[in-house]
Amino acid sequence: MRTALVLFIFFYSCFAFGQQQGNQLTDSLTRELAHKKEDSNKVNLLDKLSYAYSTFNPKEGISKALDALQLSEKLSWKKGIALANCDLSINYNALSEHKLALDFANKALAIYQETGNRNGIAATMANMALIYLAQSNYPKALEYSFKTLKIYEEDHDKKNKTIVLENIGTIYQEQKMFPEAMKYYSAAMQINKEADNKTGIARNLGNIGTILIYTGNYDSALLYHNAALKVSRENGDKHSVQINLANIANVFLYQHDYLKALEYQKSALAISEELGHKSSIAINLGNIGETYFAMASDVASVGQRKVPYLLQAIQYLKQSVLLCSEINYSGPQLEFTNCLKDAYVLAGDYQSALSVYQQYTRLKDSVFSNQNKLQIATLESQREVEIKTRDLKLKNRELYISKLELDRERKERFIYIIGILLFALVFGFIVKRLIDTRASNRQLELDKRIAESKLVESEFRLKQAQEMAHFGNWAMSDLNTGIAIWSEELCRIYGLPVDANQQSYNTWLSFIHPDDIGYVLNIINTAQGENENVAFQHRIIKGDGTISYIYSQAFYEFNQDGKPVSMYGVAHDITEAKQNEMEIIKQNDRYNLVNKATREAIMDWDIESDTTVFGEGFTEIFGYQPSQMHPDLLSENIHPDDKDEIWNQLQQILKNPEADIFETEFRFLRANREIAYVLYKGIFIRDEDKKPLRAISAIMDITDMVERNQALEKQKVALQEIAWIQSHVIRAPLANLMSLVELLQHKEDYNLDESDILDKIQTSAENLDEVIRDIIKRTEK
Repeated sequence: MRTALVLFIFFYSCFAFGQQQGNQLTDSLTRELAHKKEDSNKVNLLDKLSYAYSTFNPKEGISKALDALQLSEKLSWKKGIALANCDLSINYNALSEHKLALDFANKALAIYQETGNRNGIAATMANMALIYLAQSNYPKALEYSFKTLKIYEEDHDKKNKTIVLENIGTIYQEQKMFPEAMKYYSAAMQINKEADNKTGIARNLGNIGTILIYTGNYDSALLYHNAALKVSRENGDKHSVQINLANIANVFLYQHDYLKALEYQKSALAISEELGHKSSIAINLGNIGETYFAMASDVASVGQRKVPYLLQAIQYLKQSVLLCSEINYSGPQLEFTNCLKDAYVLAGDYQSALSVYQQYTRLKDSVFSNQNKLQIATLESQREVEIKTRDLKLKNRELYISKLELDRERKERFIYIIGILLFALVFGFIVKRLIDTRASNRQLELDKRIAESKLVESEFRLKQAQEMAHFGNWAMSDLNTGIAIWSEELCRIYGLPVDANQQSYNTWLSFIHPDDIGYVLNIINTAQGENENVAFQHRIIKGDGTISYIYSQAFYEFNQDGKPVSMYGVAHDITEAKQNEMEIIKQNDRYNLVNKATREAIMDWDIESDTTVFGEGFTEIFGYQPSQMHPDLLSENIHPDDKDEIWNQLQQILKNPEADIFETEFRFLRANREIAYVLYKGIFIRDEDKKPLRAISAIMDITDMVERNQALEKQKVALQEIAWIQSHVIRAPLANLMSLVELLQHKEDYNLDESDILDKIQTSAENLDEVIRDIIKRTEK
């Protein structure tokens, strides 16, 4: 008795391999679908949904594929149409509707071939191979698998190549060609290990476990299938879970552990019914029926349990045979029909057994007839190839003979032509040598003249360059003589005639400034003692009595023994540069004196690099040490109440291309955090495009002036108050006094009491004195 195995076949989509499956993915994709526009992106999303549903709800997968097909046709998008047809093929194959699956696959393949989409062609042919495998058409399944494998190998697509290798292994496994199957499974396993593809490794584990079942190594098979089952559950791949459950059941069945086998088979059946995979349902039903038949046939089970086991076996086997017939699943149908016949015989129902046997015979003849037709077609195809190969060999033989004859004629002509060419080459070579010799002599003469001309020109240019750069050279070919040959410019530098170009070492020393002679001799003596090249600056007194600054360099030349035999050197008149340098030093000194005299802190801000150079005034005036100076020193220490206003003013100046001067007053915090009042004056330097490059600023400490102004303002207010008092308050008692004095003078006229008038004068005088005292107090503030 042969127990049918559920194959570990991985169905894949035309757009990608190994996508996540399950309700979690479909729910996520469905939510995303609700926000998609009617464009190619929505087609791609429908395509992913259809493929995801193919593993557990093919009918819903067909619905999504039809939606994708309708939208793609509306958009006239060929790739989308091909994707939709490919998904329809995958879902119909999952429902064991093989004819429809092939029809849609062929439509997808035609579009991919028309558009030259190699990946689409390969994926579609791989799916067609699986459809032919489901129909037990192994030659066709292998044909399309190897075509697919070739494309992926040419494109160096290892991921998809792995899937095809696994499917080829499955096809060989179905034909009981276990060594071949193991070869392709092992090749796939190697690639999956390199890529750390755990899902792929799980498939390989399941496939190898199936082969171990067939070869009778049940304990190892159980280990492999349990490992594959664990990974499948972690990945949420229900289709793979039910396949591994069925295969584990087969291990227990071969070990006669029927109850364990039934437990796993029924779990596998429940999942296949949930997914709606008819072929998987048919195989799981048949496996359960065969297990019950095995239990009924087992000697240990004979007794009261025999009849119930047979009834269960017949029930499951009948359901399996009926479903296999419905989906045209001929291989498993033949096996389960034969087992059903044996179950009826064991139950003593010979009439039913005869009827089933007749069905088995017709089915067997049909299957064998189809297989024979496939074998005959394969043999005829092979014979046709052999005949074509033989004809091709004969044609190749004739072509080879013709080629040999043609090669012989070509060689003879080649030798003849080579002889003529050699003679022509030798003759031409002799003639050419004669011509070249004459031409070479003429060219040598011409080159000599050109070289002499260039030498003269070079010497002239050198003299010009030396004169322009105030740069002279000298050479002392023999150290023993101490005589050096000076260039014309070197003579000019020392104030000598240009023809006085032979000068001794001692003569040269006579030109050295007295204040520098000791320094120069020390350098020269040190260099002579160590035979080292030297470079130094010194002053000379020229023939006309003027002083020049010279930069001199001297170099030794050594013989083979390392002994110095000659010297050469250069002298550069750097008087102008030295004078400029001294002038800059003077200007810097004047700048520093002015800076100290004006009590200003100078700041140079390079805007592009955001670097700032601070003058000494920041230390002397504001107390900031050099270690405290950084680009943000000024901005960070502006008084908080003034900072925003000053920042806004600065930004307006920077943005205004016509503004070059910035002047303002603000409060600035000294290093000891005391407040200083400063006057800021800045000049902005801009490029041709009016972009600010630098800002040179002077910051003056005007704290004393501000405080004096504040004191004067306070004094002014006090004087104004005093003036007001004088003009208003003091007038009242004074006017009263004046009127009382006048009454005293005319007391007789008005008959007034003198003492009363004097009392009032005393009171007014006291009031006037009080006002005067108040004025004195105010002036003292």
